[in-house]
Formats: sequence, C-alpha cells, structure tokens
Amino acid sequence: GIATNAQSISDGSANTATIISLLGTNGGTPYAAEVCSAYEVDSQGNTPCQAGNACYNDWFLPAQDQLNALYINQVAIGGFSVGVYWSSTEFSANPTVSAWFQSFQAGVQSVSTKVTNASVRCVRSITP
Repeated sequence: GIATNAQSISDGSANTATIISLLGTNGGTPYAAEVCSAYEVDSQGNTPCQAGNACYNDWFLPAQDQLNALYINQVAIGGFSVGVYWSSTEFSANPTVSAWFQSFQAGVQSVSTKVTNASVRCVRSITP
C-alpha cells in the first residue's frame, strides 16, 4: 500500500478525493477508493448511467465513523455480508501502510495493511 495521509474519521468524501489525487489509476490496478469514485447508477437502476435518466455519480469510500454508522444501521439499510469492510481512513504509514476496517459480524473496528482483501460499500452524502 501507499501512504496517502487520508486520515479523516468523518469525511470519506475528502479522504476518497485525497486517495484518488495521489494514486490516480494505480497503473491499472483497481483499489477501494477508485472503485467508489468511479461508480455510478441512474434513477432507473442502470449502471453505468443511461442517457435521459438522473445519474448519481458522487459516490465515495466511507470514513471510519461513517462506516460505523452503516454497521449500526445495517439491518435498515440491508445488503451487507458478515465480512469486513474497508474505510477510507488511513491509520499509519509507518512501519507498514495500514487503514481502518470494520467487521460487520462483530462490529469491531481494527487496522490492517492496505493489501488485505476486504469488502467495499460505497456511499453518497445525504442531507435529511
């Protein structure tokens, strides 16, 4: 993994932008923040978006606290597996580059090196 200094615990949108600005296309190897940033779905459920439909393309990888909010509300939201999900919050660049993740079975947040396989749940900002 590459250090990004994307360390906000509450602003996944800013973290995702920081990560994308540093990693770019990553030599063609997809990564969690890039997958979320590139995601789009239209008002009819098409992905990619189809012409004539409202397109929602402002997705990001949630920060640590945002991911915990998803865990707390997972039953109401639906569609989660019992595995672990990456956040966009980097933990440390030394001695190894690591980031926060959350178990959707036990609710535990922990850190792991960025090369660890885990699930991704992309989100959008919603103002109630």
